[in-house]
Amino acid sequence: MSVRWDPFRDLVTLQEHMNRLFDDSVAEHRHPDGMAGWHPPADVSESQDEFQIFLEVAGMEPDGFDVRVEKNRMSIRGERRRRPHSGQAFRQTEIMVGPFHRVFILPADVDPEGINANYRNGILEVVIPKVKGLGARSVEIKTK
Repeated sequence: MSVRWDPFRDLVTLQEHMNRLFDDSVAEHRHPDGMAGWHPPADVSESQDEFQIFLEVAGMEPDGFDVRVEKNRMSIRGERRRRPHSGQAFRQTEIMVGPFHRVFILPADVDPEGINANYRNGILEVVIPKVKGLGARSVEIKTK
C-alpha cells in the first residue's frame, strides 16, 4: 500500500507551528489582567552604593508612571499613548504604544525607603540605595 504525498499537509503543519510560535511570543507580553502590552528596554547597573534601573520610555509624562516596591520586587507600570494628529492618517506606525509592566527582583541588601525616580529626556531612572554595613566581614574563631 502506498501513501500519496500531499504537499498541503506539510504547509498546514508549518502554519500550525508558526501560529504556535507567534501565540507564545505574544503571550510573553501579556499582563496579568489579560491586556497585551510592550516591554520598554531597560538597563540595570550596580555601583558600590546603589543599583540603577534605566527604562527607555520616550513620549510619556512624568506622572504617567506607577513605581512600587513590595518585598523584593520593584514594579514599574505605565501607558504610552499615541499623540493625536488631526487631519492625518498614519501610513506606518512603529512606535510602541499601550500599557506596559516591568518587574525587577531586588537583592536583599537594598533600602526600599530610599528609592528615588527621575524622568528626563525619555529615560526613567530609578535609583535604589544599598543598605550600609551589610558587607563582608571577618569572623574570629574562638577555641574553648
